[in-house]
Amino acid sequence: MSRARVRKESFFKTQKSYLLFALIIFLVFFDQFSKYLIEENLNLYESIQIFSFLNFTFIKNFGGAFNLFNDASLNLGFIFSFLVSSICFYLFLAIFTNLVFKEILFKERVYWSLILAGGLGNLLDRIVRGYVVDFIDITFNPYVFNLADCLVTIGIIFLLIDSLFVHKSDAK
Repeated sequence: MSRARVRKESFFKTQKSYLLFALIIFLVFFDQFSKYLIEENLNLYESIQIFSFLNFTFIKNFGGAFNLFNDASLNLGFIFSFLVSSICFYLFLAIFTNLVFKEILFKERVYWSLILAGGLGNLLDRIVRGYVVDFIDITFNPYVFNLADCLVTIGIIFLLIDSLFVHKSDAK
């Protein structure tokens, strides 16, 4: 009588984790490089037109998303840094370990990685600069944002589409 070996579940997810880690590092680097270029080439509130609907405008964001509470005198940097750090830690656990999700598809891990990369990009700004560099200024939109914000938004949109439409069709 032979016993089947019981396979212990790994703490870390190993399925293409190195690809996700490389993706996150690349996206954070690209975000930080874009912000560096803006700070080096534009003065505060200076704007250059890229297309008729798109400007690059250098803004220092001391507040939260969509420039909420964007006032350096409010001194909310520590609170925002703590919140973003906590969310990034949670996302790291969700992407690379089995603590948050026992079963998660690779594409979902990619979506969460986009959100994590965006969060890390803005967190680095808060830690290194004391503010977040925003520069993407779409003329019909009242908010100025950056690539990290785009990554978070795209990751959330993909997760919503996937959960609303893809999983429903899988269940049928």
